[in-house]
Amino acid sequence: MSDWTFLGSSWTLKRFSTILRNRCLQSFSESGLKSNEFAIASALTFGYKDELNQFVKGVFSKTGAMHVLAVSGLHVGIVFLLISSLFKFLKISQSFKIIQQLILIFFVWVYAIITGLSPSVLRAATMLTFFSIAEVFNKSTNIYNILACSAIFLISIDPFLISDIGFQLSFFAVFGIIYLYPIISNLIFLNNYILKKIWSIISVSISAQIATFPLSIYYFHQFPNFFLLSNLLVIPLVFILLIIGLSIIVFNFFPYVSIFLGKILTIIISFIVNALSLIESIPCSLTEGLFISVFETFMIYLLILLILYQLRFNFKFLNFIILIVGIFIISLDFLEDQERLNKRRIIFYSIPNHMAIDLIEEKDHFFIADKKLLENKKLIDTYIRNNWEYNDLRTPKILNFDSLFSKSILWKNKSVGYINEKWNSNSVLDFTILGKDFKMNNLVSLVNSKTIIISNQKNIFHINGFSKTSYPIYDLRESGAYIYDF
Repeated sequence: MSDWTFLGSSWTLKRFSTILRNRCLQSFSESGLKSNEFAIASALTFGYKDELNQFVKGVFSKTGAMHVLAVSGLHVGIVFLLISSLFKFLKISQSFKIIQQLILIFFVWVYAIITGLSPSVLRAATMLTFFSIAEVFNKSTNIYNILACSAIFLISIDPFLISDIGFQLSFFAVFGIIYLYPIISNLIFLNNYILKKIWSIISVSISAQIATFPLSIYYFHQFPNFFLLSNLLVIPLVFILLIIGLSIIVFNFFPYVSIFLGKILTIIISFIVNALSLIESIPCSLTEGLFISVFETFMIYLLILLILYQLRFNFKFLNFIILIVGIFIISLDFLEDQERLNKRRIIFYSIPNHMAIDLIEEKDHFFIADKKLLENKKLIDTYIRNNWEYNDLRTPKILNFDSLFSKSILWKNKSVGYINEKWNSNSVLDFTILGKDFKMNNLVSLVNSKTIIISNQKNIFHINGFSKTSYPIYDLRESGAYIYDF
């Protein structure tokens, strides 16, 4: 009798989405798109970012254009606009309004499914669905109500969406555009059509940036100083790229047309990458090392709301409140910086297959790590560098962790030792690191250890029953980094 059981085909929405997207990506490949062009076109059109390399991600991120690589409301809105324009071009009778709106909703959600139903796409598709339903029944629409209803609808389906970064940024950006765009765009009146369109794009970018920059700083700790320049370049071209990308799918059965469109797409994408690289190379194009707490983020939003309220109603007493809140935010940031400056601490980092320690005193610190980690800039940037920037630390004094094997060090009257199979000392240690070669028969040496640190290295022993002993144990693998403040 066979041990195998046939489970059958599981036609989930996720699988259906993957199948559709893979077929679309195949069309891109058949059109002659290669390497970076294929990766960028896939991300721009369908939100497929697996092929993007670090260089491309870095260029788009540092110039404030990363949002176009994540399919969002902008992309869904373009699809909606394209289909609506097609109906107007065909001059379909208004008596078919219901059918038109149903077709619009259908294609919007098909596109949303193909792109993987990200939170920002779900938000846009849901809002456009509510808008279309209102159009069918000739009901007046309030954009704020539609935004609120779509948020409530999505959260009721998946409550965890509220903690999703994309979901938060998407709703804040849309709210900012809805509320601020009319105010900003009316600041300058232009008769020239081209200049008017340019100012419109600038106004949208500023509106979205005002609404999202506190959240962006909180999550990403950086601010692209030339976001206006990059968005002015990218947004119009994204519109063109999306049209060409979708046309490649439509004309996939006509190879010559598809290949021709692929070449145009390649030229435009190459131009975008080169232009963004040029913007990135401008001095001071990116402000890094920006760290704010949840409370500071809340206070910045409060300050923004107060300023907007004052601009609208011009109450004299609000000027005083705005001044007080602004001083409070600056003072809070200053006090946090001073607190960090006066700290002395030891940090044991939790990095898969590696061991790293920071010995910090004010702005100076010793960084102790294994040789392979010291040679891996990407890992250091991912797990450690943000902490250095957050604490405003100077360039570290680097020590090779391998020199600690079977030895101990003394720093500010605190002893740290790395115990492996060669350890034979009964020294009293404040922090005892159990290495990958540690043997259980070495436990006798740990009797007087104040804190035992289990490293996150390969082949580290399994602590069956060990954690139930009286030893003070901290497992980096399970609990993350260990921080000791003096």
